[in-house]
Order: sequence, then C-alpha cells, then structure tokens
Amino acid sequence: MPRTQPRLIFQLNVAQRALDRWIEARSRSVGGTAARSGLLFLLEQRDGQLISEAGQALGATASTMSGLVDRMEAAGMIERRPEPNDGRAARLWLSDHGRAALAEMRPILVQINARLLDGFTDEEAAVVSRWLGAVRQRFGDPEA
Repeated sequence: MPRTQPRLIFQLNVAQRALDRWIEARSRSVGGTAARSGLLFLLEQRDGQLISEAGQALGATASTMSGLVDRMEAAGMIERRPEPNDGRAARLWLSDHGRAALAEMRPILVQINARLLDGFTDEEAAVVSRWLGAVRQRFGDPEA
C-alpha cells in the first residue's frame, strides 16, 4: 500500500491562520497582527530599512509591503521617510507609538513561542526550524 503523504501545505496554511487569529486577539488594544509585529521587530533590530529590504527580510511582496506600510503609518506605528539618494525609495522608522506597541506585543510573542515549543525537545524544535527555513529558501522566489 502506498504511503500517505502528509498534507503539509494545508497544515501550514491552517496553522498560520490560527496563529494570526491568536496574535490579533491578544494584541487588539495596540492593533497588532502577525505581519505588523514582524515589521516592528525587524525595525527594532534595523531601524531605517528601505521598504524593499524590509519586504525581502519578511518574505513579503511589494504590494503586500505597500499595504502594510500604509496601514502601519496611518496607525502611527512607523514613519516613512524619503531616501535622500533615490526619490522613489523610502526608509521605515519606528515611531514612539510603534515602540510602545512593540513593548506590549513582546510578551504575547514570548507566550506564543512557549506554546509552540511546549512538548517538543530542543532537537525537535531545531528540526522544525531548519525545515521551515528550507521551505523559505526553496520557495522564497516564486520565479525559481
């Protein structure tokens, strides 16, 4: 009898939606979402990223980044400043409101990571992390 293949794409999609809903429910007071928290944490580490650099780091398309940046700027979480050497480009900076939102979201993300790893050994977690990294590497460029 042929081996039944796991439905990995389906499982990844359902898991991602569950995580998104969980994060949104707990960070509603600051307007947090998984995408917003990703950009906030990225800017905390590397404030002043070009929008294209941030999109690449987050694995987001240009259109996704455009909408995300528009919403976060309107919410006062980030500031968009023109790149002096390229009038078409802009850099992203955390605002004071974005830093406050990040501070409120940090314990939520610590909690979700703890729940994600509950019941798994460090070795199992390392395999999952390596597998997810391989997925991104192998499928990050839709043209490849």
